[in-house]
Amino acid sequence: MVKKHLQKPFLQHRHFIVLLEVSNLNIASCFALSIICSLIVPTTIFTVIPQVEAAEQVLFEDNFEKYTTGTFPYGGGWELWFNGAGTEQQIIVDSVCGSPTNSLKLHGLHGWAAFAAKPFTSSSQVIGFEVAVRVEETNGQSRDNARVSFTKKLSSSISCEYAPVVFHYDGTMVTGSVILQNYKPNTWYNIKLVMNRTNETYSVWVDGELRADNLPVTTTSGETADFPSYGIEAFSVSQCYNEATVYFDDVKIFSGPEVDTKLELVPTEGIAATTIVGSGFAPNSKISVTWDNILIPTVPSPLISDGYGNFTCIISVLNQTNGSYQVKATDEQGNKATATFKVNLAPTTDEQNSEASVPASLELLGGGARWAAENGNSALFINWKDNWLAHHLTDGTDWNPWSTESDMDNRRFSVAYALEQAGFNVDFAGDIPETLTNYDLVVIDAFWAVEPQHASVIADYLSDGGGVVVLTGVPCYFTVYCKDMWPYRAEGSEFDGYRFGLSSISDWFGANYYINVGGYSHLVSDNPFGTSLSVDERLLGVESKSAASVSSMGNNTQVVALWDSGYVFAFTHEYGQGRLYYQAAYECVSESILESNELAVASLPIDGIMFEIDGESQLTPCSVTVHDGTYTVVMPEIQDGYVWSHWLDDGDTNRVRIVTVDNDTVLTAVFTPENDSTAVSVLSPENMTYNALDVPLVYTVNQDYVWTAYSLDGQENVTVIGNATLTGLPEGPHNVTVFVEDVLGNVCSSETVYFTVAPAPVEMSILSPENKTYNTADILLSFTKNETCNYLGYSLDEQTIVDAENATALYSLADGTHHLTVHANYTGSVMTESVTVWFTVDTTPPSIVDVVQAPVNANGTLEDGVIVNATVTDELSGVAWVALNYTDGNETWTVTEMTNIEGDIWSGIIPEFTHGTNVTYNILTQDNMENTITTEELYGQPDSYQVLSEYIAWVLVPLLLAATAATIAHRKQIFNPALTKINTTLHKRATLKKD
Repeated sequence: MVKKHLQKPFLQHRHFIVLLEVSNLNIASCFALSIICSLIVPTTIFTVIPQVEAAEQVLFEDNFEKYTTGTFPYGGGWELWFNGAGTEQQIIVDSVCGSPTNSLKLHGLHGWAAFAAKPFTSSSQVIGFEVAVRVEETNGQSRDNARVSFTKKLSSSISCEYAPVVFHYDGTMVTGSVILQNYKPNTWYNIKLVMNRTNETYSVWVDGELRADNLPVTTTSGETADFPSYGIEAFSVSQCYNEATVYFDDVKIFSGPEVDTKLELVPTEGIAATTIVGSGFAPNSKISVTWDNILIPTVPSPLISDGYGNFTCIISVLNQTNGSYQVKATDEQGNKATATFKVNLAPTTDEQNSEASVPASLELLGGGARWAAENGNSALFINWKDNWLAHHLTDGTDWNPWSTESDMDNRRFSVAYALEQAGFNVDFAGDIPETLTNYDLVVIDAFWAVEPQHASVIADYLSDGGGVVVLTGVPCYFTVYCKDMWPYRAEGSEFDGYRFGLSSISDWFGANYYINVGGYSHLVSDNPFGTSLSVDERLLGVESKSAASVSSMGNNTQVVALWDSGYVFAFTHEYGQGRLYYQAAYECVSESILESNELAVASLPIDGIMFEIDGESQLTPCSVTVHDGTYTVVMPEIQDGYVWSHWLDDGDTNRVRIVTVDNDTVLTAVFTPENDSTAVSVLSPENMTYNALDVPLVYTVNQDYVWTAYSLDGQENVTVIGNATLTGLPEGPHNVTVFVEDVLGNVCSSETVYFTVAPAPVEMSILSPENKTYNTADILLSFTKNETCNYLGYSLDEQTIVDAENATALYSLADGTHHLTVHANYTGSVMTESVTVWFTVDTTPPSIVDVVQAPVNANGTLEDGVIVNATVTDELSGVAWVALNYTDGNETWTVTEMTNIEGDIWSGIIPEFTHGTNVTYNILTQDNMENTITTEELYGQPDSYQVLSEYIAWVLVPLLLAATAATIAHRKQIFNPALTKINTTLHKRATLKKD
């Protein structure tokens, strides 16, 4: 077998850290994150820059302290666009507040919003707001509990909200199609939104954490192309259509400066750890950094830009894969800049070996072998070296000629390596055995091993489905016994394949006789056998007439590569059930060039030192696999207040080290810190709850030391060497302290870290139902569960728990909001873990009531047409559209869209008809789940009226008005704004007629 070169694991190192002070912020805990992840993190010198005022312009601020309680804040420029449960309910209160004593309370009515707006003007590209929001209760109705947004008033009854942040009825906080997080009743949340009006995008922060970045602006009235954000007129807070109470406080509206953000990465490629240098951002602003849109930690943390909008930080990524990634920095005003980092990990040993030593001809050989054997994994390699070992001391002494032993070794290794790279386990032999059925593949590369007796053995093996690889013209001797490299030298003959019956190879081989050729060979197609090789790529160049070629092809063959002369270099042949691959030559490699070892470089007492190996930048701790040889390692003189001292292994004080690698080599560079006092910091555990019973113990020491120990929960010290793991911890609170003795005998201790061990989190999720509305009463039931879960049950709407293992659907669900809870039972625990999803069923069409026509059909009506109003509601999914259908009796119906004029009131107009016309009409509506109904279906017959002569119109007007009022009063028993609009319209029309 070929010697396997496996990448060795990284050497274990003691971890050390230096504490950097940035604007009085200790970043040790943040820097530790990168060390814990075993990532290489560069260090950077941070400069403290004096703080100046941020460049954002505050347009309006209000904490509602200057108003009298019990009143609406008209005096501050606020406007009450819609009054919800009544104007008296939309007031300043001092019973609930964000800070310091007052807040604005809004209380809605079912179907009628409480909506307060603060008009402002700004032509700035970047605008934003901050507001504190508290929802008193979540009542489960399918309406929004609260909204905050920029807005524009379109009419007396309609507003257009831009990118609203919505506190949904189900306890989720959403914007656009993104769920920001869950929220709880009676809890204050700070919402910050920054909008870029030039590219119509926005970002949202909740309690200072970036929750949505670079979302496209959407509106409640249509596309932004029709309602661009430069048309924003106000900031609004509202309680939308639920009978709920919401409080708002600490409002700020601001505009951002015109910025020119820039982002620079140092370095721009390598291991996924780099220094970010940002400029042109909002001054004194919290900066969020993402890696391919995933938020990642920074050092320092939190990351704050200085008074000039600049910042510097370090990032490192835990899971790394080669490729290009987008790094984005975003400030609190939504300003952002991006840069690209290319991850280029050091290749593994196998990758290095492949890149360094497997030429194209061997890669093609491995691919051809894989094609011949398809899914097989066992290979028999009949080769020159083993043939020589078996015969050169006896009958092989007269065979002509043998290659040198080193050449045979290289040939043996090269082919075997190509086969193993292709996934085969290789056995070696010097002769063809009597049976080949034990192998998925047979590779023949030994002229003297082939005799006529083997032709039928190999032919039968192929016919039965075996795979064969033939190399360098071996089949010359399937039909003649010959131990000479050049059979055409036989007495009295020039080369004539037919003299020895060599053409009989076409019977089973699919090709005619051999010809010796030279020059270059090249591929005829892209990626043969799935290799990385390309069409026309040169595979191998040899001297003139020093390699075997096939002159022409027969049936069932496919050419893979050709010589420049046009003869075939490599081809495939399907023979019976089996497959044969032929290749004329290959490039040999020596096993010695694949030898490699690990070169590891660490640093004390800090990590993250940038140094060079043969001129290439690296970061400590560094571990690379290199080919044996001599390398130059260069360390810096100064690093963040630390100065070069010596190499730990031999005490050499030279920063430049020439190292010869012939075995695994470990170097440790020692730097001297400015502060000589010993300090130890615990990086793990942290002050948090862990969901595992085993917790890593990771600590750093800023000096060389001779002894470390830890005390868990005040118990006796336990001596450890380097980092360790606290295993088998019982559930509950714990604390740990680490003690260190330095080389001078001084003992110091870390701060005591307090942490908690809790059961593992629920590892199950509900796939169906989802958090949405369905228009069917039967819904698929699907979920995932943890493998350790031994029982699952579900409860619908808090009913009795039902076995969920074999349940596939929920049937005959009633309309309305439901919640499904799945309960899990784990071995050794009680059934206390669960997940819940809320969803809604809506199979009921909207409700149509209070159908009012004006003028009313009281002894006839006017010729000018009829206004038809109706109250249309849908409590579950909402009304999608309402249409008015009418006919004058000619069996042709006209459909016209009705307009939502206020709240749940929809209005349409039937145009004028000549007197004597009988008009029949009905109203059709559909909700957002496509449930439809008409008034004819509801009431059993359509509405109708007859048009009389117009001369009586002015006489009938008072009667019509009275009749309309009486009808509405009888039907609704409440004040109806739509009725006022109809009466006003009728009054104007009647006056015009009379005049």
